[in-house]
Amino acid sequence: MARRYLESVGEMEARLNILLRQKNVLGALALSQGEDQARRQAQARAVSQAIETAWSRLHRQRRLVDHCISRLPCQEERELLSLRYLSGLSYPDIAEILGYSQRQIYRIHRRAMLHMEALVEGSYGG
Repeated sequence: MARRYLESVGEMEARLNILLRQKNVLGALALSQGEDQARRQAQARAVSQAIETAWSRLHRQRRLVDHCISRLPCQEERELLSLRYLSGLSYPDIAEILGYSQRQIYRIHRRAMLHMEALVEGSYGG
């Protein structure tokens, strides 16, 4: 459950990126003349509204995840999870940044996930 919670930020960012690309395509199409111009403009407006909603949800979810991460007992666990799930870095990059071996990063991650699981279950009354 904790992993899914943390990964939700990345999933929301991916969805927002899709909407942004969709808006760009629809915006370009809406500029072209033709019988579909009004429909394309309406679609572009709808996508713009969806982007605003997705952005708001992403911002809220990032704050919630950041708050949950900040409650972890160990600084290295907080740093690792922030780099992984909020910054979207790979394990090798995190190992380089934190100055640990990749093997140690995996160990810290596993320990952090156990702590995070306890926090998330506690938050949901699990």
